[in-house]
Amino acid sequence: MNRWMAMAVVTAMAGAAAAAPFNPADVPAEVKWFAHLDVDQLRTTQVGKAVLEQLTTEEANRKFAALQAVLGFDPRGKDLLGLTVCGVGGRSAAIIRGRFDTARLVTLLKANDGYQEAVQEGYAIHSWIDEDKAKKQGADKARMYGAFHASGAAVLSEQLDTVAHVLAVMDGKKAATAAQPPAVSGATPVLVGVIEDLAGTDPKNAALKLARGATIVMGEAGDRVKCRIALETVDAATASNLMKVADGMKSAMLLKGPEDPRAAMLAESASVMLEGTTVSVAMEMPAGEITKAIREEAAKKARAKSE
Repeated sequence: MNRWMAMAVVTAMAGAAAAAPFNPADVPAEVKWFAHLDVDQLRTTQVGKAVLEQLTTEEANRKFAALQAVLGFDPRGKDLLGLTVCGVGGRSAAIIRGRFDTARLVTLLKANDGYQEAVQEGYAIHSWIDEDKAKKQGADKARMYGAFHASGAAVLSEQLDTVAHVLAVMDGKKAATAAQPPAVSGATPVLVGVIEDLAGTDPKNAALKLARGATIVMGEAGDRVKCRIALETVDAATASNLMKVADGMKSAMLLKGPEDPRAAMLAESASVMLEGTTVSVAMEMPAGEITKAIREEAAKKARAKSE
């Protein structure tokens, strides 16, 4: 089973659900990072609608028509609700919520030559070979694992025990994360994320090297896209230095106004705050400017492809 089809199958593995905001109870306590995209909420925003426009081109429609014919699933509609990814060290997992016929999906997975089923800690876990990955790294490193939770969510990982562990967390048998992303004023979150060990990711940006952890939340309210990023440092002195760096970056973006007006607009809206050992930056931009940028970039790619 190739990567495109395998990911489509696993993405569709979720049963019916009403909505998919971030749920801390899905995420294991020991993870060092997580991110969540509320796809259901994204569809209601101006930016989300502009993104979906790019998925209705003639080429995209052919691919999604094939996907729907096989799986009865189209993520551009209301079939895909939300996606959470999380991890620690070399281990990671994806938790998908949506609507689909799981029995049909299992039948498709069983058609894979490398299909296996295992039971771990009382959970039935399906596995298969990712053909694209197998071509590059060998079949022994290309096995994927997926399972269904009673809530209707699907869990995907490259490790059998990681899938079982996440399922146990979702059942309340193992501890869930206590980490919470910050709120964004007046907007329902669409994207949230937390990195508890930023140094472990070896960030290239000099400012990020001063931070210990980071949180981000983004949403759309009215005609404004709002974002808040918070960086946690080891002490107040480091936080003060980081705030100076953030202020300097804001000034640099403002100076680029003539050549990059959107960056200058974002910088103008930025509010840099210092609270103890935490530096946070709140920004916003008209949703219309972002949707315009999305369409311009899509048109640019289309022209390049036709040349």
